[in-house]
Amino acid sequence: MPKPMSFDFQTYLVRKEVRVHGQHGRRMYNTWVELLSLLKARMISLSNYVTADLPLEEFARGFELASQDGQIRVLLTP
Repeated sequence: MPKPMSFDFQTYLVRKEVRVHGQHGRRMYNTWVELLSLLKARMISLSNYVTADLPLEEFARGFELASQDGQIRVLLTP
């Protein structure tokens, strides 16, 4: 069972006026389908978000890279 989450409403919602958006699991799957169709149609590209693509065998190096500043996404490809 998940542990309760602590959130400072006074600081983030009242003082900084941060907006919080939730997502229910059912909508989550629809967004994946939408994203895949946009990718297949080449309407968007994720290449700007991938900073390293390594073979799965180099997972240790991948985790090292992921912990460095400037890394956005490190892919481990089987």
